[in-house]
Amino acid sequence: MESSTPIWHKHKEILTEAGIDFDDIEKTRKHIHQNAEGEFKEFNTKAKILEYFTDVDKDDIKELATTGLTIDIKGTAPPTDEGECNVIALRADMDGLPMKEETGLDYASVTEYAHMCGHDGHMAILITTGLFLKNHRNKIPSNKTVRLLFQPAEEGPGGAEPMIKEGCLEGVDEIYGYHSSPFGPE
Repeated sequence: MESSTPIWHKHKEILTEAGIDFDDIEKTRKHIHQNAEGEFKEFNTKAKILEYFTDVDKDDIKELATTGLTIDIKGTAPPTDEGECNVIALRADMDGLPMKEETGLDYASVTEYAHMCGHDGHMAILITTGLFLKNHRNKIPSNKTVRLLFQPAEEGPGGAEPMIKEGCLEGVDEIYGYHSSPFGPE
């Protein structure tokens, strides 16, 4: 028999046990959603993301492609010889679409841009992943790194190319991106 408890309640429980404030992440996602910014104009979005990583060494944070970011979460556990992969990158997009939001949500965008493709959620997921990794870097070997990529201008004119030209993939062995589905269960 299936539980009637929404799945996000379980996520909240897991994140709380990992030292992450689910309610704060949800508040940030809604803030980013409500204040959507367009291509290469994601300045406030970038600042909001950086609030979560003030304790990361400044040399491990790079600003690229005007408003893009890379944040390296480096392990502190003893190094390992296992595996050929030393740097894994995880990517989220940052920009909203140039359109007026008419959803009626209490956190609907108040700008001329809207996060109608879920980029606010993608950023919240990557922030959460980064916080989890940062809180558990003592379990990541010191010769392993996870690079968080926050890419501007995914909807156009294309933020990936300038990010790559400016070095976001230097040293990266593997990269993963994802896209949320609005058609899943609550």
